[in-house]
Amino acid sequence: MPPDSPNTDETFFTLEDDLEILLALLHELLSHQAKGYKEYDLLKRLSLAGLSYFKGSLNDELVMFRQHFLLFHLLYLLRDRLIADQSHDLQIHCLDIRLIPYRRCERGEQALQVKDHLRAYYLDWSNCRDTSRQDVIDMIRGFHKAIFTGQDRQRAREVFGLPAHADRRSVKKRFRELVRRHHPDFGGDAEQFRRVMKAARILLPAPGSLK
Repeated sequence: MPPDSPNTDETFFTLEDDLEILLALLHELLSHQAKGYKEYDLLKRLSLAGLSYFKGSLNDELVMFRQHFLLFHLLYLLRDRLIADQSHDLQIHCLDIRLIPYRRCERGEQALQVKDHLRAYYLDWSNCRDTSRQDVIDMIRGFHKAIFTGQDRQRAREVFGLPAHADRRSVKKRFRELVRRHHPDFGGDAEQFRRVMKAARILLPAPGSLK
């Protein structure tokens, strides 16, 4: 990240001095919005406070990750405090962030809370500090790969005319054959070529590596 970026390491990772301010601001925003926020909208509201932590373009992968992580770090800290005070609980989801009534947990539910892996991940600040730009890019690629269902892959293999056990080398070889056959520059059908490319994105999750 360029040195003049609002989210430079020097400012972003010295959180302790502003932690109470950030938690108070977050609590205030949530207290005055009963229906809650989507993550993007809440980040925009926080950016208006003028604190450097929420400045910078969300089109930048690393800025987006750090702001997302910081927000959820604060949300889980705030949630723990609210539950300890028995005043409220927090709904924490990227599409639904809002205060909800406190409810006393049974013993089994408390055990589940202790094993909340998302909470543990976001409360460990090193998971933010030690994540590089390349790590973020790899996570995004992994997410896109994971969203394709088995049915998507089956349809893609049908476009390629390949069996389920076809390995990556066979897929890449078939891809080249289909490109030569269907590319409009070679006299092929544009619609069929689009289907081939869509299938390739599913079967070859890193389509920039077709050597």
